[in-house]
Amino acid sequence: MKHTELLQALIDNLGYQSYLEIGIEDGKNFNALTLGGGAIKVGIDPAKKSRRVATHPMTSDAYFDKYPSQTFDLVFIDGLHEADQVLRDVNHALTVLNDGGTIVCHDLNPCSYQRQVVPRAKGSGAWLGDCWKAWVALRRRANLSMFVVDTDYGCGIIRRRHPRSSIGPFPLPLTSAPLHPDFKGLQAHREEWLNLVPLATFQGWLTSLSKKTPHSSPAPAKEPVSLVEETPKKSNPLTSKDVVESAAKLQPRVPQTRKTNKNRGK
Repeated sequence: MKHTELLQALIDNLGYQSYLEIGIEDGKNFNALTLGGGAIKVGIDPAKKSRRVATHPMTSDAYFDKYPSQTFDLVFIDGLHEADQVLRDVNHALTVLNDGGTIVCHDLNPCSYQRQVVPRAKGSGAWLGDCWKAWVALRRRANLSMFVVDTDYGCGIIRRRHPRSSIGPFPLPLTSAPLHPDFKGLQAHREEWLNLVPLATFQGWLTSLSKKTPHSSPAPAKEPVSLVEETPKKSNPLTSKDVVESAAKLQPRVPQTRKTNKNRGK
């Protein structure tokens, strides 16, 4: 199953009516997805080649600064494939996610060191970047339910954790991974760190979830909280080490972040 099919399955089964895509590149995935009449679709990408297809040709930082009140049922994150940026994108997405909504992150399951090293190595082939490091950091949070579907380079599902709900392959927050995970560790603990599940598990989870009444509630009114310690917004960008270390120290809260250019290179 390709990520477009996975996203469409979420839309169809859960009755989603609003969609945000961060990093639309050529618009192939964005344009292929169909929502019901009156639905909202927003595509963000500052790249020059994306200007003709993006509804908002800007960085996600600029978008969220300008449109902080627009909420979404489904958010697809496929922008700049670096851990710092993925964390910022997820955090921003959580602040605009409707109740019952889902965030999907792409490219979380790299099969080789070369495909995940940052900066991108020459001849690396399909470059996934170190998005997986952001995922491992986020899995430490008790307020999120997360798993990665073992399909199309790894498609990560994120939903707000509801204590009374038992639907889904959602274990307790991850505590066994080191604060600064490396690829060798990922190779040894891939299934545990990613909460990697087969496609059939995703399909079963979605079937169970779709039996519930589709949601339409707006995002809960919560003050956005940064995943990291307070830092200047426009200078001294965080490193993956800083962000992962900060993530481990935080109490479970809903955070906020930012996003820049996309460079997947597939």
